[in-house]
Amino acid sequence: MKKLTQSIAIVSLICGSMGLAHAESDFVASDKGTSTEICMAAAEGKKFKLMSTIKDAGLSKRYVETKIQCNQLNFVEFVAQYSKDADKINHFITNGKYHDAAVIAQVAAH
Repeated sequence: MKKLTQSIAIVSLICGSMGLAHAESDFVASDKGTSTEICMAAAEGKKFKLMSTIKDAGLSKRYVETKIQCNQLNFVEFVAQYSKDADKINHFITNGKYHDAAVIAQVAAH
């Protein structure tokens, strides 16, 4: 029983550390390009700044979702992984079609 408790404590510590590392991701803009500004606003989790940047560039949310890449990731993946408010940003950019759901595989024993 003691080993089980230790294992749970270790897993919790590791998961907690990963959450802190995720929360502390800071990005530095490599240039002043439109796509960079869009990625930065998304990473900051600032929906209204993102909305304004997209509008000022004359782009659509659909274009951003399908064509913009941030750090070699498609936009939605980047936001899910690095944004300070991923759900809000991805719901905005996908018109509410984004669902952050963990996929759990079921393995049946034969």
